Amino acid sequence: QNCKNTWLKLQSHDLSMSWLNGVKFCVFGLGDSTYCQFCVAAESFDVRLGELGAERMLKRGVGDDRDEDKYFTGWENWLPELWTALHV
Repeated sequence: QNCKNTWLKLQSHDLSMSWLNGVKFCVFGLGDSTYCQFCVAAESFDVRLGELGAERMLKRGVGDDRDEDKYFTGWENWLPELWTALHV
């Protein structure tokens, strides 16, 4: 329910394209690549946050449940980039 409410708020036509100026974000999506809507929620959030003026810290990451070790393949590849972007 929280995610749905957040998404509905982000879709509001009352929000200016600078509403999230100064906000930094990154997105990692989980899913199964055999589904036609594979990680569509992660993609939608990623695009919309950028449209509202937030600064993308790094490319969207994806974890695919169809990988040999499930989503860990994508996570393990994306995580070092996250740490670098966070300067830790």
